[in-house]
Amino acid sequence: MPTSAQAQPATAQLTEANHFELSNGSLNITYTASDLLGRPHLSYQDGKQTRTYTGDQIRQEETALGQLLSVADVAVDFVTQRFTLVLPKVLVALGKAEKLSTFVVFENGGQVARPPQPGPVETYSVKNLRGKASLVLN
Repeated sequence: MPTSAQAQPATAQLTEANHFELSNGSLNITYTASDLLGRPHLSYQDGKQTRTYTGDQIRQEETALGQLLSVADVAVDFVTQRFTLVLPKVLVALGKAEKLSTFVVFENGGQVARPPQPGPVETYSVKNLRGKASLVLN
């Protein structure tokens, strides 16, 4: 039976993750909270296209759901396309990655340069993502 004089194992110091690698099939999203220039960096691949967003191209909001990271692309066929990644807070030990699951919401909407049409302006689709979170030191 342990006595109070015995040392308890030291717990590793936990820090909030700043690097996320997430996927679902051919969809891959990588997010780093701060690149070498101190800007957020998000990379998106879906098997057809690869897009990179940095700095002010990424809208960040802290919410009850977690951090929301939203990016918008140029209008295609009169419709703007955006997505919002939901990132929960993840605590990690230095040098260790933690598994997580989350989701991304794709929005097709915001009619551009054409008369308004009846019905919903935006439509949404959701994809679940799995991956890992870690701490990257710059």
